[in-house]
Amino acid sequence: MVNDEATIWTGNINNISFSFLNDNEKKQRITGELNRIFLHKKGDFYLSIIDGDGINHIINEQYVETKFLVRSSRYEFVELCREILKLNNSDVFEYANIIRDIAATAKIIKETLPIRTSFTYTYFKNELRVREKYDVLIDQYLENEYGHQWISGLDSNTGKRHIFQKSKIDTMLNSEGHKKHKFDEWLSVIFGIENNGNK
Repeated sequence: MVNDEATIWTGNINNISFSFLNDNEKKQRITGELNRIFLHKKGDFYLSIIDGDGINHIINEQYVETKFLVRSSRYEFVELCREILKLNNSDVFEYANIIRDIAATAKIIKETLPIRTSFTYTYFKNELRVREKYDVLIDQYLENEYGHQWISGLDSNTGKRHIFQKSKIDTMLNSEGHKKHKFDEWLSVIFGIENNGNK
């Protein structure tokens, strides 16, 4: 992968036509020359199309609304890859799944000295919603490519490492020597990371 992209196919397919949702979330028809398909670091396929005016459009395959019209036949994306572009779909889509798995994996963004922190965490166990209070020595902040956030630390009683997803932290975080904070404020105070709160 170079610059967060992996080229899957390059070439020239003239007069390919399809509709997609544009940036204004309106359906738009495009006809042009398909010259590249690439995989983004999050595992999405993108198509590079040069329209009749010579403008290059980069379109996420997930926003394609219709089948692809090539000559007089219509193709789903998978069929286009196999029948027109002559790609080995099992290799292409297996690689895409690997990229998606890597993108979903939590990575340590910042570490700090362990700080005793308590909060209530909500999760499901045997289809029952469980609310459990934790007292943890938090020392890591993690994110994945999709913007999901976690904190991690050692359980104060057992010494076992736990990872907690932001969306499941049900209360303010109470860290030793600090007042209680909502997650985004807490992240700024404890880790020095400013967060827009949308993750």
